[in-house]
Amino acid sequence: MQPRGWQGAPPPQSGFQRHHLIPIALTQRPQMAAMFEQLHAEGFALQHFGRNGLLLPACEPVALRSGHALHRGPHHGYNDVIAARVERIRAHFALHAPADPRMARRTAAMRLRLLQDTTRRALTDRHGAGFWLNRRDPMRLFVDRPYLDEAIDRLFGA
Repeated sequence: MQPRGWQGAPPPQSGFQRHHLIPIALTQRPQMAAMFEQLHAEGFALQHFGRNGLLLPACEPVALRSGHALHRGPHHGYNDVIAARVERIRAHFALHAPADPRMARRTAAMRLRLLQDTTRRALTDRHGAGFWLNRRDPMRLFVDRPYLDEAIDRLFGA
């Protein structure tokens, strides 16, 4: 296994850091771990870099040049918003799994992939509708968590 739980990650690149779109730390929460374990049957795994990973700039000049969010250390606001979204998906999964486990797995995997696609786009779209990870991000537009949630709502089409 590669560092920090990555499978299929590219080698480290100067000026960039690897970012989990859906934080892998969520697997430490028992209820979420149970859902993620069941989603392996649908080919869903948070450790797959191609689906759940992204290389982001680790320094301001690269962030400005690329238009991508700056990744420099922890990003608790982002993690909180994503965890809340994943919890909504998990609650829906738990409600429907007893009646139709296969459909519940497929629906949860589809919603999680949509969340990954949405956050990937938001972090790399030159911030036209995106959000920031770090207070020092030169591309940031807003500094409050409600904006992060609203950005995801807009991208989800809610």
